[in-house]
Amino acid sequence: MSRLYDTLRARLGPRVRRLLTQRGAATATLQADLDDFHDQLSALESRVRGVEESHRRLHADEALWSQPFTGAMTIDQAWRRHPDARAVFASVHLPSCDTCAVRFDETIAEAAGAYGLDEAELLAALNDLIAGS
Repeated sequence: MSRLYDTLRARLGPRVRRLLTQRGAATATLQADLDDFHDQLSALESRVRGVEESHRRLHADEALWSQPFTGAMTIDQAWRRHPDARAVFASVHLPSCDTCAVRFDETIAEAAGAYGLDEAELLAALNDLIAGS
C-alpha cells in the first residue's frame, strides 16, 4: 500500500501543486475584482448620498420659494427667496449683511429686534417683492 501511495504521490504531486497554483492565481484575480467592485460600490454610495443631499436642499428651497417671507426665515433664506431682498435690507440700513456670517443663522425677527426695526414693516416690504413678481 505504501508503494502505491508513493507512486501516486510522485505522479500526481506536481499536477496537484500546479492546479493549486492556478487556483490560487484565479482566487487572487477574483479577490482583486471583488476589491475593485467594493471601491466602485463605495464611490456610488457616496454619489447617492450627495444626490440625496442635493434633493433635500432643493426640496427645502422649493418650500422656501412657495411661502411668503416670515420672521422665522434667516436673512440668507430671504436673500435666496427673492433677488431684490438685499435691497430691502439695505433700505432699512442693516449693516453689511453681505460680509456677516451671522446671516446664515440670524432670522429676520432677530435682525429686526437687534437693530430696532419694525419687523412687520420689514416683512411687508419683503412680501411686496413677491406680490410685484
